[in-house]
Amino acid sequence: MSFIKKKVPDIHTQQLVENTERQAQKLVNEIEALLITARKDRQKVYLQKEETDLVLLVTEVAQEVSMQHSHQPHQIKMESELNELNLC
Repeated sequence: MSFIKKKVPDIHTQQLVENTERQAQKLVNEIEALLITARKDRQKVYLQKEETDLVLLVTEVAQEVSMQHSHQPHQIKMESELNELNLC
């Protein structure tokens, strides 16, 4: 992915590549965790809870959707009554 990012002159496309790279790494981590769990106990799958910044997650998703639809007029509006929201 780094090779692709270096070859792309457009900042918009570079951001899309960065987001894709981040998402791919998250998926790899999740798959590895599931495989480790499956090897230990074939009947149960345990999810590892981790603290999540929901505002950051929503912001990243909004940016990605906006980049994917940059060729179309669109508007993404986020409203929050909380300054920060964390889930465990």
